[in-house]
Amino acid sequence: MTKLVVIPADPIHLYLNKGEIKERYWNPCNFFDEIHILDLSSVVVKPEDMQAVAGNAKLHIHTMGDVSILKLPSFFRKIRKKVGELKPDLIRAHGPRPSSSFAVHAGKKNNIPTVSSVHNEGDEQRKYEKNWKFYAAILFEYHTFKNSDTILCVADYLQPYVRKYGGKNLVTIYNKVYLDKFKPKQIKAELTSSNRPLNILTVMRLDNQKDPFSIVEAIKGLNAHLTIIGQGDIENDVKKLVKKLELTQQVTMIPSVPNKDIPTYYHNTDIFVMSTKYEGFCIPILEAMAAETTVVSCDTMPIPEILGETGIIVPRNKTGFHEAFKNIIENPQILKQNADKQLIRAQEIDGYQMEKKEKELYIKLIDDRANSKK
Repeated sequence: MTKLVVIPADPIHLYLNKGEIKERYWNPCNFFDEIHILDLSSVVVKPEDMQAVAGNAKLHIHTMGDVSILKLPSFFRKIRKKVGELKPDLIRAHGPRPSSSFAVHAGKKNNIPTVSSVHNEGDEQRKYEKNWKFYAAILFEYHTFKNSDTILCVADYLQPYVRKYGGKNLVTIYNKVYLDKFKPKQIKAELTSSNRPLNILTVMRLDNQKDPFSIVEAIKGLNAHLTIIGQGDIENDVKKLVKKLELTQQVTMIPSVPNKDIPTYYHNTDIFVMSTKYEGFCIPILEAMAAETTVVSCDTMPIPEILGETGIIVPRNKTGFHEAFKNIIENPQILKQNADKQLIRAQEIDGYQMEKKEKELYIKLIDDRANSKK
């Protein structure tokens, strides 16, 4: 029986509240028979509510209590002891956070391989986010990266950052997006410069990381309609800009959409656009590619890496986006040409391919541990 211990970066009730429950997220290709989540929270979550992330595995959730700075030493001991009792074949962590430090510490003490994943470039994040927590994370970056048996990066772009803080044994496995869930069910109505507006979609958290303002400003003076799906701290600022530019008839703002309905929005738009100051991966980009929707994005890494030689990359400013939108309106054949290329690229990094790659990584780590005992 193959057993996995997972220590999530955040309390799992937050994932439930956001609707971020993804099939087999912690059980690629249903490799594990049993999965134990060590939940760093005092909120009790029923296993059946999280079963999807475990696939076919038997899921157990251990409510470990709330973490605080003063409790850090006791949690290192607490997590180490629990992992020792469970005796898993592998530990999965997400970091760098206190949770990932707990994981690598428990792994070292119990001689169990640990895989930590990296989803953001910490140094880039600190350029824009001045919260002390992002600077305190440097301690966890050094501890997690130096002590993980393998570090899973969600883009090649992240590897230099991880190495800077002592990481080794790096592998890139892109975030999982499954093409069959986004494939269009019908052919889109063709765009011509005379019959209808260019439909533009963006899906993003409206916070300091993102730059929806450049996109809103870019549609001024164009026959275009922008739909923004997302909410957050700068939502009211975006609404004020829309009103100031007299674009209320050209911009629709939707706070949130259930995950199951997101593909419909990709299918009913001409282009997907992204403007962001920093990124770790940017899942909506790959979702749009899978939906055969042309992507127009700023040049923030790793988005060009994800797109490969496809999509339309522009500077992160209103002029760059405006010129791209205008060019598409005047040359609508660009849409079909780009969508076809993007689909080929999306097939190369399809979620099922990434699951297989992750499963093979786990098999190797578990086999290496078994062989080292002989």
